[in-house]
Amino acid sequence: MVTTGNSDVANVVTNGEFETDLSGWDKNGCAYEVEIADDGYEGKCAKFIIDSGSDAMYKSQFFWSLESQLELGKTYKMKFYAKADGAQDIQAILQNGVSGKWEAAYGAMFSLTNSWTLCEWERTISEADLANGYTRAGIQIGGNPGNVIYIDNFEFGEKQDVEEDDGNLLTNPSFEDDLEGW
Repeated sequence: MVTTGNSDVANVVTNGEFETDLSGWDKNGCAYEVEIADDGYEGKCAKFIIDSGSDAMYKSQFFWSLESQLELGKTYKMKFYAKADGAQDIQAILQNGVSGKWEAAYGAMFSLTNSWTLCEWERTISEADLANGYTRAGIQIGGNPGNVIYIDNFEFGEKQDVEEDDGNLLTNPSFEDDLEGW
């Protein structure tokens, strides 16, 4: 599939901008509080307040449940903006979400500062990934009790080829096709 516009993700996350609430998102680990904040990258964002029990990354996770299992051989991309009040590492993660099994693919680590950072991670689904049955995409945000983390514009889905849009509304502006379109 080829898309035009700014995103190279066939996004399946319908509430990644956090403009009104946290619908569709699941807390895991629960060593944090989350709320909607007004100071997002664009508009509002999710604001995570890490509590004292979050001394390891896995103790604070935030997931979007996928409607179907990821497909073998396809490349998926996670993309979002993030910042933190204090220095903080967070990690992209795919997980199966089956209680007691908790198979996961741990992705890129992102080092946050108090400036918005674009975070991107890609993964091509292997046989082992398929066997693990990943049904959730998200982030691990624990490990720094007392810190505050902000997430905005979260996207996840199959990676897409994006055609460049030069902004020109004219067809055949160089007259390569004679006078077609004029």
